[in-house]
Amino acid sequence: MTDETKEVVTQEKGTLPALPDPETLHEIFASNFEGITPSFEIIKMPAGGATFWSVPAEEGEDAEKELVGIVLDHYSVRAYWPAKIGPGSTVPPMCSSLDAKVGSLPRNEDGEFGDCATCKWAQFGTAKNDDGTPGRGQACQFKHRVFLLMPERGIFPYMVGLSATSASKKYDGSFSTYVVKLSTKMKKIGDVKTRIKLKGDTNPDNKPYALALFYVAGDLTEEEKKMSAFLRDKLKAAMREKPFEMEEAATAETEPQANGNAEPHREPDPWEKRA
Repeated sequence: MTDETKEVVTQEKGTLPALPDPETLHEIFASNFEGITPSFEIIKMPAGGATFWSVPAEEGEDAEKELVGIVLDHYSVRAYWPAKIGPGSTVPPMCSSLDAKVGSLPRNEDGEFGDCATCKWAQFGTAKNDDGTPGRGQACQFKHRVFLLMPERGIFPYMVGLSATSASKKYDGSFSTYVVKLSTKMKKIGDVKTRIKLKGDTNPDNKPYALALFYVAGDLTEEEKKMSAFLRDKLKAAMREKPFEMEEAATAETEPQANGNAEPHREPDPWEKRA
């Protein structure tokens, strides 16, 4: 099978089922969400270099080799815990930021909190390894949230929590590379079907981790654009104000930046440059 044939087959697999028409969607929202804030299921980066996604389902989770859908929104967040957190922990972060720019706590005399770019805990070299020794990464965790609508699973997007590496490092398939390529072709990220795959890799400490790979799976029709635009408008506030949850918390195994494998996120999201 040639590469061209493979691409055609992949795009056929990426075909999305029809979305409800905007009038039907409007009636659903008007009827069901008066005074109610929608919530979103979380899809985490897999641990240990696994190359399949665990997607929350009605009963347990579905293992998927790739995710195909429409990106309704995306933005960066940060969260800091002063001590290592374990699985099942319910301890909230000491400081967090829903824009990765300003923390929830004011700057103190020790240079902690406040402005994320200059916060003590957002500097490389402040992370701790599993054995308590100093790590190369940032103590304050960086995440990039991608809200992916997969119509076959309903009208609400799933929140894919990307690691710093998958979000901002410059490699073929990283999220930042993906949106820059879309921009050069004068395409909005919300006007295409996006396919997200996984690739296993190892960090400098020889620990396995997974990288997310983003590709175009096809253009949306004009009707699909209208319907997804409706959902984007209706869900924008809920997506942007989603509180930081423990499910998003990273460990050294799932967050490559904790081992120094990601570059500092110093530039604004490349997609913001499209205007």
